[in-house]
Amino acid sequence: MAGQVAPGDSEKTSRPRTIEEFLRAQGRYSHLFKKGSERLDLVEEAQRDADESWAKLLERCGR
Repeated sequence: MAGQVAPGDSEKTSRPRTIEEFLRAQGRYSHLFKKGSERLDLVEEAQRDADESWAKLLERCGR
């Protein structure tokens, strides 16, 4: 079926986006990037959390 991944098929087809790229693409998060009131600390914290979660997931998968 289209859109499904076969068991054992874990090959990525695209480059993962950073949290910043993801948030910038959505207008509802524009307040985080406004000049003079940037909240890049929150974006960096979210990226650290995502990186830690990803590392734990890979560890659980045996990678």
